[in-house]
Amino acid sequence: MTSWFRSIRLGDTLILQAFPILGIFYAERDRVADDLIRVALLLGSLSMLFAHIFAFNDLTDLDADAAHPHKASDTFTRRMSRRSMKALVVALGAASGAGFALLPARTRPFALGLFLASVLYSHPRFAWKRVPLLSSALHLVSGAAHFLIGAVLGGALGAGSLLLAAWCGLVFAAGHLVQEVQDHDADRASGIGTNAVRYGKRRVFVAAFIAFTLSFVYLGALAAAGVIPANLWLLVLAYPPVAYLFVRGWQRGIDVDEVRRIRSGYRILFATVVTILVVGVWRA
Repeated sequence: MTSWFRSIRLGDTLILQAFPILGIFYAERDRVADDLIRVALLLGSLSMLFAHIFAFNDLTDLDADAAHPHKASDTFTRRMSRRSMKALVVALGAASGAGFALLPARTRPFALGLFLASVLYSHPRFAWKRVPLLSSALHLVSGAAHFLIGAVLGGALGAGSLLLAAWCGLVFAAGHLVQEVQDHDADRASGIGTNAVRYGKRRVFVAAFIAFTLSFVYLGALAAAGVIPANLWLLVLAYPPVAYLFVRGWQRGIDVDEVRRIRSGYRILFATVVTILVVGVWRA
């Protein structure tokens, strides 16, 4: 059982709850305290779905990862067999599906969409992870869906929810570009044609920086338009530290270790931004 828990990327799974939580508080606001059971069930079902997605991706990537010296020592086979991993993937998917069966029907199309996105991205028959631009578009849509599945829990979606969902999608897609830069050498050696492999990691690194920059511009525009409380425009002050991380990384040559530091840094910053957003929209 311990091996199973170590194979679901618990940290990444928990991080991905940020956008659904933001969606819940944005749409429900004062009703959250009265709906804790459904909120807990949604977050639990999503956690199992995201863990399923990560486990499925690691399962389909096993042969490529095992052949690369930088990844071979960290494959799940160090902890469990391929057969056990397949059982874990099925168990997580079934548990998530059972959870969503108990939730309002309006949440299920988004859950199904996230599941299908995982299949398109990871399954060898489709392998969109190997298709430049298309992989980014998939993350853009999936990031928005992460927010919307939380927002739709309380009822119908409004224009504000859709606009804020677009911000979540932009941030999610930008983060994935940085991950592609980090994995560039391993992906190129394995023949995985990501954006970074196709267009070069320096160009994709710049593209990610531009996407993050646009996310802060867009966030300020949401505050100015009243989609989020006006005083939350102050969140754009988190941009200089993000810019510093990217400029420093560029100057140091954007090697694997430096990109890992960049990812750790901006994750902390965006976790802070989303936390403030949650509190801000809840108290509005």
